[in-house]
Amino acid sequence: MKCINCGNEVESGVAYCPHCGKRPDKKSYRLLVIILAVLVVCLLFFFLRGKADSGHYHLEVRAEKVKVRSGADDSYDHVGYIYQDEIIDVISVVKGSGKTYYQIGENAFVASEDRNLKVVECDECSAHPYIAMTKLSSMDIGSKLNFGEYEGKELSWLVCENTGKEMLLVSAEVIDYRPFDAVFKTWADSNIRSWLNNEFLSSFDKAEIQAIINVVNNTERNNEESTVDRAFLLSESEVELYLSNNSLRLADASQNAINNGAEVKNGSCPYFLRTLNGDDQKVLIVKSSGDIAYNSHTVEDACGIRPAIWVRISK
Repeated sequence: MKCINCGNEVESGVAYCPHCGKRPDKKSYRLLVIILAVLVVCLLFFFLRGKADSGHYHLEVRAEKVKVRSGADDSYDHVGYIYQDEIIDVISVVKGSGKTYYQIGENAFVASEDRNLKVVECDECSAHPYIAMTKLSSMDIGSKLNFGEYEGKELSWLVCENTGKEMLLVSAEVIDYRPFDAVFKTWADSNIRSWLNNEFLSSFDKAEIQAIINVVNNTERNNEESTVDRAFLLSESEVELYLSNNSLRLADASQNAINNGAEVKNGSCPYFLRTLNGDDQKVLIVKSSGDIAYNSHTVEDACGIRPAIWVRISK
């Protein structure tokens, strides 16, 4: 007879094959069991890794500020900070050179080993949240849509850029009228930035907050540090790029802004940009005419607030 394991001839009735040492009349499944076990372990690894990388986490900042880099490696440029008490959603978990990094925005990463970050699992978060609206990806620049609310009123937004996956939205109206800060500060340290990314967004629901993308912003003047923001004011170059002529820059004031002292001229209200003129310690504004004014407002002066946000619109 032949051993069914190795195929060699063996004497009939022997308990074990002298060639392979196995039972000649019973096939060994040890190798098959090992292979299946390895496959199960591999599948489990990739499943758990996928779950860990899916973005079901957010970060709580426990220090004054934590450094943000443009890529998942210490060699990448420092592009800004996230600040104490901020809560930042994790988009994905990325393996760098010997370190793990959390991606928190487009070209924005923080090291997972930073002890000033508290990682909180959030099963209800989505790795790629988006605004579930039909035909949103085909909306033209200049269109308007409703998203979120402020002071009990639904907010209307102007589409300023649409990549098919993400959109830049700027509020159609000046929504409030308040100072930039009490003393001259950078955009990064300003009260208005803190207000936009906390109190202003607090009236948005969870799905809306998750759809808003963290972006790296700079102010283009005075070598100010970059910031990672959800809600922000347009900069000088952004308003020139996305609202390229005076008529596009005009914005009426909401009733809330009027109640807080907004000055409306010919149906248009002036509003702050985030760019500072450090030479004169002034904040740039868009005037009621649509022109940019460089020296008219200090940070203590009240002016219109016209928020901007980037939102994810498709997976």
